Amino acid sequence: RINSKGKKSFKYRKIEASIKLPKTNGGLWPAFWMMGDNDKQWPACGEIDIMEHLNCDDFVYQTVHSHFIHHHTAAGPSGDQRTPKIDIKAFHRYAVEISDDALVFYIDDVETFRHMNLHLLDERQRMQWPFKTRYYLILNLALGGWAGEIEDAELPVEMEVDYVRVTKLSEE
Repeated sequence: RINSKGKKSFKYRKIEASIKLPKTNGGLWPAFWMMGDNDKQWPACGEIDIMEHLNCDDFVYQTVHSHFIHHHTAAGPSGDQRTPKIDIKAFHRYAVEISDDALVFYIDDVETFRHMNLHLLDERQRMQWPFKTRYYLILNLALGGWAGEIEDAELPVEMEVDYVRVTKLSEE
């Protein structure tokens, strides 16, 4: 696990990583994601899942979590966002651009998902857009949980990360 909490966090950036996902028969849950610096207030702080993968799938999830999605929508306008099929055996560039108007997700420079700021008149109550604060990065490879059981015989496994790049989009 790589975690920048308490070390470095970002606001209004493009966050990108080149990652090759591991493959087994079950149980792996690699992820590249971001949490708000005030993470003790989840989901109100927001969560940006740039890439989550269940190793039995040929796609990844790119999902947004917030108080609004969890409490004011049915599956959320951004719940369970599955990307088109990808070649899991290859390196891919997973990215998100964070601005005050949208979170725009990409795989290999192709837009896959866009979550818009609705600029709600009752934003303070409904908390649709927590993404105007700072977020820290997490890259991890979880075993089990949402991904199912893993067989010990399939270990060790690794998620290969070629690079992580943070690009400034505007003045903070």
